[in-house]
Amino acid sequence: MLLLDRPHPDELVSSALVRGCRHYLLPMGQVLNSGWTGEDRLCGGAFFGFTPLTHLANLFNMGPRALLAGHTVLPFATAFSEREVWERAVEGALGDVHGGQALGAVIRSAIHTLPHRRFCRACVADDRRTMGESYWHMSHQLPGSLVCHIHGDALVSTKLPIAGKGISYDLPQNCQSRPCVAGNIGELWREVAVRVAEFARRGLDEPVARPTSYFREKAVERGWLKPDRAVDIGRLNAHVTAVLGKAGLAACDLVPDGNGSWPAMLLQARSKAPSGTLKHILMEQFLAAPAVDLSHKPRGMVARSRTDEDKALAVAFRRVADGYAKKGQRVAVATLLKDAGCWGVYRHKKSLLPQLCRAVEAFRTSKDACRPMARQLLPVPGDDGAVANRGGLIEAGHLITGEEAAAKLGMSPRDLPVLHRSGRILATAYKGHRLWYPAFWFDGRVPQAELQAAFSSVAGRPFPEQWAALLRVWQSSRA
Repeated sequence: MLLLDRPHPDELVSSALVRGCRHYLLPMGQVLNSGWTGEDRLCGGAFFGFTPLTHLANLFNMGPRALLAGHTVLPFATAFSEREVWERAVEGALGDVHGGQALGAVIRSAIHTLPHRRFCRACVADDRRTMGESYWHMSHQLPGSLVCHIHGDALVSTKLPIAGKGISYDLPQNCQSRPCVAGNIGELWREVAVRVAEFARRGLDEPVARPTSYFREKAVERGWLKPDRAVDIGRLNAHVTAVLGKAGLAACDLVPDGNGSWPAMLLQARSKAPSGTLKHILMEQFLAAPAVDLSHKPRGMVARSRTDEDKALAVAFRRVADGYAKKGQRVAVATLLKDAGCWGVYRHKKSLLPQLCRAVEAFRTSKDACRPMARQLLPVPGDDGAVANRGGLIEAGHLITGEEAAAKLGMSPRDLPVLHRSGRILATAYKGHRLWYPAFWFDGRVPQAELQAAFSSVAGRPFPEQWAALLRVWQSSRA
């Protein structure tokens, strides 16, 4: 079995493997599977990891826990995660070939914003002078590391991707580079890089336990918020961008925007703080700046007339309704309100919009309205000219439950839907999709064959037409 040089301080496992391949002039697959005789071959992962580490550790003649603690991103990625997540990731990394899914999920959470590998030119020069070759520093690849925490120089980016399973045998000394961030990102990001490196070196200590209200309590303590006030999210986002710098935040894909921004989530009183390590670091840096009160200041109700708005909404509603009418297309009221841009204000401010309400009610009674099934008006049996909706027919006993219908037929209620689907008996779904049956189906004075023939003649037609066809047979039998 091959024996590779141990990883250097702050070196990723994959970087040490690449150096081993270069030293022995062997491909990665042969190095990875050297001495591995199991039925499954050793799994090579992305730039940030390979599994299982137990077998990799043998290549470096070191313990697997030491390799995991000092040369993978797990310590950084799980710094503030739940203890169960941390335990699964550790077990997956140290387990068998198939146990690396939990570790892979943790790795993806740590690198999702990083497109390419990075390095510090000063570190490369120091490494080549002292060791004869450069290597990929783990701390340079972590989110938030935009400058070198040792030299303070801005990191440079390569064309080598971080994600994916492709193998590159290049070390930093072999790569062309370009600036990692366009523009000046400020001295604060040097402090961020130092904190990132500190969390990367924390080893396999258990995650830092922070209550969900941790940052809110810190914000109140340092004067950013009043204890009983919500945060002004717009001002918070603007101030976070001003303090941390838009260029640096953009490089980390963390420019705050909207109500769901990550700073707002961290400062909510009853929200579980995201476990992303970089977000914790950035919020610590933000709250260390001179405080500005970002409490939301209620302005109270503003009395204003909605007459013009009401008129405009009513006009828009009628215009959309006319468009459907010209197409000969029936439409639901809710659909019209949404198409006209009235839905939200109608639901919440209906009492302040009399003109819109009149337009809606006028449309409800028109022939162009597509009414819900429960509102369809049907003839009432035995009451010439009277109509009622389904609810009224149910209350009057003209529509009966499946249990009642089954009892009249002397069969199981479970068999009734089969008759309904086969078209041999009329049923209607209403009130929680429950099936209801016309009571006159079971009137012994009405020949079932005539009812069946009438029903078959209108098969596939709307329910009111089927109901009317059966009702005509029932009424003629009583005449």
